[in-house]
Amino acid sequence: MTTATFVGYVYLGLVGAVVATICIFLPSFVVLVFVAPYFDRLRRNRYFNRAIAGILLSSSGCCWR
Repeated sequence: MTTATFVGYVYLGLVGAVVATICIFLPSFVVLVFVAPYFDRLRRNRYFNRAIAGILLSSSGCCWR
């Protein structure tokens, strides 16, 4: 995040830094706003739980059997 802000600052100054920072945080915020109301229903879905478990395992580098 700091790198994106710095690169934005290098290219367009303060405006570039602000735009780059907003562009880094905006997708997460949008997903949070639109998914949060449906998250309880998603947690009951078997396929969703398997996908989340796979993502968590792959990001941590673990391999459970």
